[in-house]
Amino acid sequence: MKKLIIIFILFVFDTLISVESIASSELTVESEISLNVYETKKILYSLVAPDDIKISWTIENSKIAAVTKKGLLKGLTVGMTQLTAFVNGISESSTVYIKEPVPCVDINYTKNIIFGFTPLSEYLINNEIYFSDFYGNIPIENKWLGKTIEISKQNDIEECSSDEIVLYIEHTHNFLFSETITPTCECQGYDIYKCICGERMITNYTSPLEHQLSDYLYDSELHYKKCLRDDCDYVTQRNYHSFDSADNTCKICGFKREICQEIDNADYNSIGHTYHEYDNACDEICNICNFKRSVAHCFDNACDTTCNICNFERVVYHSFDNECDEICNICGKKIDTAHNISKNYLSNETSHYKKCEICGKIFNMQNHIFDNSCDTTCNICKFKRSVTHSFSDTYSYNTKFHYNVCTVCKKKFNKTPHTYDDKYDSVCNICGFTRKLKTNAVTSDNSNSYNNKKPDNKVSEKEFYYNKNKINYPIVFIDVFTVTVLLVLLFIFKEHKKPRT
Repeated sequence: MKKLIIIFILFVFDTLISVESIASSELTVESEISLNVYETKKILYSLVAPDDIKISWTIENSKIAAVTKKGLLKGLTVGMTQLTAFVNGISESSTVYIKEPVPCVDINYTKNIIFGFTPLSEYLINNEIYFSDFYGNIPIENKWLGKTIEISKQNDIEECSSDEIVLYIEHTHNFLFSETITPTCECQGYDIYKCICGERMITNYTSPLEHQLSDYLYDSELHYKKCLRDDCDYVTQRNYHSFDSADNTCKICGFKREICQEIDNADYNSIGHTYHEYDNACDEICNICNFKRSVAHCFDNACDTTCNICNFERVVYHSFDNECDEICNICGKKIDTAHNISKNYLSNETSHYKKCEICGKIFNMQNHIFDNSCDTTCNICKFKRSVTHSFSDTYSYNTKFHYNVCTVCKKKFNKTPHTYDDKYDSVCNICGFTRKLKTNAVTSDNSNSYNNKKPDNKVSEKEFYYNKNKINYPIVFIDVFTVTVLLVLLFIFKEHKKPRT
């Protein structure tokens, strides 16, 4: 009989301890959890319970996500499901969102790749289609070096919380010799060096060559000298032939003129004309005998369109370095040209601009424009910069979490659950938030008097609530029940000791 009484007493005390543990457990779990497919994340929670109490986790749809006994959550497919935590009969649920992994790409200059893409996916880079390889990489093209590129996904899935990614490909030019342009009579010579990005450098200029003039050349009216170089049309010292009276040989160039066939020798003196007669040096037909000669018009240079003698008009083609060059290399004439300006903005760390794709001339250069000091994306060119947010000295909080709020953009950062010393502590150690503690049921109206007391000035509020919740209620609850049990046991014991009649 004594053994049964001892076993009963131990059972009662074990039950009381279990009731106290269950009643004092408190669990808080993140209300929403977001992660990508194949991403693993440790679940954040706050638990007030004895050390030997463990949490069990369940997932509503195991095809969307999986959870381990240690609270590791892994995304499997895109979708939404519910995660539930259980401890001592208490449960807390959290909504889990699984998203498709999207690229937050970066540049590896050592391997010359852009990495971080979804493997084997299609992307638009500067409006051209590219495919990522098995490892999620796209090689850097030479034409991107030193320029800003825009990346977006073909199926419009959100990329790193933005519609598109803008990257600046850093590049230091490495110019290698390409070709030598030889000088001409009127243009300089130079060496061209090219970088793999397409930029070129011109150096080692040499002066124009001197004209290599011929001996006198002539036609029926003029004599002149001409440059003998194949690529030069320079003509100089152009003048009319000079003859002595009744002489048919030019004193300067040795040209021999012809006698007009229509004039009889006996009439030379009476007519006063012995040789072919033309209106000017450019006239091809003799006024007397209609003899036709070949003539060369007189122009100032290869770009001159009007003959200096007869005003003959010809079609000429000016010489320019490229389609955007405005000044002719021969005559210096300036013309209006249309640059092939890039559609998208290019950018560097401080400004954005547009650039002619032919001559490289810069247009519309401006400083980046941001909404505020925390804005990371330029409103014009979408350039991404790194920023440092400004936080106040105190934490902001709600009933479950505390966090920092940027004083400029009002975004929340460092969101974490409240931290308490134990289950009786009502004030968060980090932010000072005061929570409402759960109280046990009381057995009479008089027992509520301690609950309504205010803390003594000599005792801190934390110590007051600790004593109030940890000592008073469990002792009152245990004493009343224990006294009742002991009285029953005492009654049984006395009845057992009575002598039997």
